[in-house]
Amino acid sequence: AEGRGAAGVMILLPNGAALPDPDGELRPAGRAPAVAVRGSLAAAVRQAAASGSALELRTAVEPRVAEAHNVAALLRGANPTLRDQIIVIGAHLDHLGRGGEGSLAPDEYGTIHNGADDNASGIAVLIETARRLATRPERPGPSVLFIGFSGEERGLLGSAHFVENPTVPRDDIIAMLNLDMVGRLRENSLAVMGVGTAEEWRDILARANGGLAEPLRLGLTDDGFGPSDHSSFYARGIPVLHFFTNSHEDYHRPSDDWQKLNVEGLERIADLVTEVTLNVATQTQLTAIVQAQDPHAGAAPTAPSSDQGYGPYLGTIPDFTPVDTGVRITGVREGSPAQQAGLQAGDVIVGFDGTEITDLYAYTYALRAHKPGDTVTIVVLRAAQRITLTAVLGQR
Repeated sequence: AEGRGAAGVMILLPNGAALPDPDGELRPAGRAPAVAVRGSLAAAVRQAAASGSALELRTAVEPRVAEAHNVAALLRGANPTLRDQIIVIGAHLDHLGRGGEGSLAPDEYGTIHNGADDNASGIAVLIETARRLATRPERPGPSVLFIGFSGEERGLLGSAHFVENPTVPRDDIIAMLNLDMVGRLRENSLAVMGVGTAEEWRDILARANGGLAEPLRLGLTDDGFGPSDHSSFYARGIPVLHFFTNSHEDYHRPSDDWQKLNVEGLERIADLVTEVTLNVATQTQLTAIVQAQDPHAGAAPTAPSSDQGYGPYLGTIPDFTPVDTGVRITGVREGSPAQQAGLQAGDVIVGFDGTEITDLYAYTYALRAHKPGDTVTIVVLRAAQRITLTAVLGQR
């Protein structure tokens, strides 16, 4: 209906039908207003339509507010001179419920998505790491703040709220370790992203991994941005690491269940995260960890050391804080097609080569519909003005 220019949609329900509850609707909302009517009102609408008469409908719209909670616990540091410094270890505790928006199984709408890997696995490693650090004979010198973030699947809502409204002084946070999808360790390989956000990360990881009974094969990537909660911290200049065992065919589907988790792998990742935390905590000069530049100040982050992925490349860095429509970007990568086209931090992408961009999913699909070398037009909102830019897509 929207594609044919409908200004709105009215559903006339049969007599006795229950009115739908918008609060229980999980599928993506359309841009045209929709209303369901029944009983005598539906009959009046039918009569007006049959006679060609005008009919005016008035209704009240009231917002419904839902509350979500982050869950946090602080392990106070043992060293009086270091305990005000804080290492954050985080994982998101939400998933997709019964599907709908974000699900990659649209035919299974209403089926529970358990999210065993995404992200019960991260919460499990977080709790196990907390247990190990809390029961050590000697606790770490700095304090460790463990946080289960809510609303990650809706756009990093919990972590974004925390960095804007921290329960500890934000300047005291020296590092953030993020655990998201760590339940499918395969071929002993673990991806660790964000190693370029601090000069010490590679040495810390090498020492921590080398101290394990069976070291992991680490795939290191410099970039501190990505679609998970560590991005909220890196955008504030805090060094981050993101631990990840890679995606799989069960991602965002009901089939992401506990039977497919590598439990031994979870234990080994908990070993590594514990050792990384202790290595950060025992640095002689924690302030030597170099913070990344805030991309909101106009500087783009360092490009990844290895360009992973496939398909067309633009080089935008999404800002996961919600906007009414479109995709806000927090920066562009140095030398990328996005930078050459003139995109800037703070732009909101609302159109991509003729496709309306309503959210990150629409943006991703629109980009993947093209191939490297294609010339595309990009419409952005910048300071309330619509600007059209032209970009030539690169190759990942």
